[in-house]
Amino acid sequence: MSRKKLFHLLLITCLSVSLVLMAGCTPEEKTEKEHVKNENEEIKEELKDELSRKESRIKNLEQELESKERQNNRAEFYSDVLLEMAQTEGVMAHEVLSEEKINELQLESNLWDGTLQVNVSENDKSKEKEFSSDGEITIDSSEFVLHFSGGIDPASNADFSAHGIGSHENWLYNLNDIEILDEEKVYDEEAAEGATGFGIGYEFEDISDGSSIEIEIAPEVKDYFELDTTNLIINVEK
Repeated sequence: MSRKKLFHLLLITCLSVSLVLMAGCTPEEKTEKEHVKNENEEIKEELKDELSRKESRIKNLEQELESKERQNNRAEFYSDVLLEMAQTEGVMAHEVLSEEKINELQLESNLWDGTLQVNVSENDKSKEKEFSSDGEITIDSSEFVLHFSGGIDPASNADFSAHGIGSHENWLYNLNDIEILDEEKVYDEEAAEGATGFGIGYEFEDISDGSSIEIEIAPEVKDYFELDTTNLIINVEK
């Protein structure tokens, strides 16, 4: 074969390969790829569903654990109270123990539930944000609610009342343990007290970008929420 014919043969071969590559996949290959893609999507959806079920299960188990821990804490609390009352029969706890001692036992037993957070509306839902240890929080909304509450679950309160330790005076914290230093910026305020605790909400509206709201809390509240300061700041950065 002459060099010229050989050259032409090589050229035709190269052009043929190029055309095949440019043509891409055959219809059969495309169908197979689509099939694999659909299978992968189905697997992803199944994994998402499985993950959602496991997360829900974990949440339920956490709630069960919290309930068991609370029952155990109540038992430990009453053990401590009974030890303090061991030498005196037929009296109520508050007749033997000081208010300070009762509060100390309640705190040690972790029977008190407290909330200190900022609620921001987002897509018809409330997004909850907590203060960092340095007492600051930054939000991207001009409307929000500062919520402070505390209380004891009804089961514990019923037991407390039976032993004379569930009275209003034995609450660890109260409405006066928080103060808005920029009170003029408060749009509305709602506060309530009941048999098992209290709650107060400070509503803010139309707070301009770059503003800061200063709050002062009692030292006991600072310790409960493991904060490093009694001066809290809400920064608005939109």
